[in-house]
Amino acid sequence: MTAQAVDVAAHDVVVLGAGQAGLAAAQQLQRRGLDVVVLDSAEEIGDYWRRRWDSLRLFTTRRHCALPEMAFPGDPSGWPTKDEVADYLAAYAKHFDIRVALATPVTRVRRDGGKLAVDAGVRPIRARHVVVATGPFQQPTIPPAAANFSAEVHQLHSSEYRNPEQLPHGPVVVVGGGNSGVQIAAEIAERRSVHLAVGSPQQARAGAGAGPRRVLLARHARGDHGCHR
Repeated sequence: MTAQAVDVAAHDVVVLGAGQAGLAAAQQLQRRGLDVVVLDSAEEIGDYWRRRWDSLRLFTTRRHCALPEMAFPGDPSGWPTKDEVADYLAAYAKHFDIRVALATPVTRVRRDGGKLAVDAGVRPIRARHVVVATGPFQQPTIPPAAANFSAEVHQLHSSEYRNPEQLPHGPVVVVGGGNSGVQIAAEIAERRSVHLAVGSPQQARAGAGAGPRRVLLARHARGDHGCHR
């Protein structure tokens, strides 16, 4: 469904974002008899997960990744892949018949009389309530120091990383010690020299010999990779 197919008459609730939080909120609101529609800028449900690096696995097990009233398929004690999460989210929306308007970026939420107007496309969508479930990390975080690196240093943000084969030859520095940074560093370390740069002074390590010529900036675009509920 697209924005053009959404009824512009006032809904009880408009949910912004078709990720875990948005779909779970929509399902719980629907089961209470409310008229709910979900808006998302992506072309398909789970698109954000599918676009991450190839080997990504969540750091929470499947039993903790289930949304309300629908089990996550597979070994409950195993760690799901990114594509499993994307497939689950799409299946969840279909199973509960959650109305999701895809390819519908929202530019503004404003008051319109006694209701709220959500500007998304050519026509505002009106609602009594709006739930913002977009997540706090919509844009990649690039450390300011990156602007001072030599042009010879190849820089790549974790949101653009897919696998070690896409990196030029040479040692690598991964900046950021969260789950993304650690997983990516561990994968690359199987094939070449890697340094993991973290914010804690106690974990700093001095390099030896020639400095690395490849830098992977792994500060997260949308946070670390677990099933947050």
